[in-house]
Amino acid sequence: MNIEKTMHKIVKKAYDVLGRSVYLLRVDTGSCNGCEIEIFATLCPVYDIERFGLKLVFSPRHADVLLVTGPVTRQFAPVLKRIYEYTPKPCIVIAGGTCACSGGIFHNSYAVMDGVDKIIPVDVYIPGCPPSPPMILYGVLLALDLLKQKISRQFNQEIEEWSKADAYLELGGLLVDSLMIKQILVELRRYLGYRLASRLFQDYINAMKKATTYEQLVQRLNEILRDKWNNDKRILEVVKVINEKVKEMIKFRKRASLISIARSEQ
Repeated sequence: MNIEKTMHKIVKKAYDVLGRSVYLLRVDTGSCNGCEIEIFATLCPVYDIERFGLKLVFSPRHADVLLVTGPVTRQFAPVLKRIYEYTPKPCIVIAGGTCACSGGIFHNSYAVMDGVDKIIPVDVYIPGCPPSPPMILYGVLLALDLLKQKISRQFNQEIEEWSKADAYLELGGLLVDSLMIKQILVELRRYLGYRLASRLFQDYINAMKKATTYEQLVQRLNEILRDKWNNDKRILEVVKVINEKVKEMIKFRKRASLISIARSEQ
């Protein structure tokens, strides 16, 4: 990544969106400080992000962006809710690091609530343990794009297209609705970030269109993963997780459809 070019993009977008610097509040909800070291590295002379108009603030009442790190501990969960409530809207929430995205190695622990999105809505996920300064900068660029959309009351075109769809979409015989499509996209972004997730999302939807059963969907995905992704182990693991979620969602929608039919016959 060309750091100077990225920095200039940040400052240009900041002034395009707000007409001033973007104010960022860093919120540590139980991090090991690995992510904090990388965030502080973006403030050091090598990157010096503040010279391009991204300012750290120490009050949620002044913030445009919340950068949350660490798994959300049970003690901090209500505090995080209050911080989000005090932040002027519209605002952007960034989950920085694997722990903030999904709970990381603390997932399902009795002491944490897992990812940040279990407590407050998250707009941008930055995976990594910890994410590097260039990854953090890339996440900030995405956040500014989303902030501009929120301020101008525009929505992500990709999501809007699905939200306008009918309540149930017939993709090759699989009973799928727009909410399921959104959930697939959110999960892929959580595990892979935005760039890889967008590519894999299109492949996943194409496989759904050509499948009439869940088994055919899995078979088609295996072919795509072999031909286009060279059976990348990381991608295989992510698709395996998504497949299980899709399987459960399809079962739920089938049950809901049967109940609806039974009620209409009555």
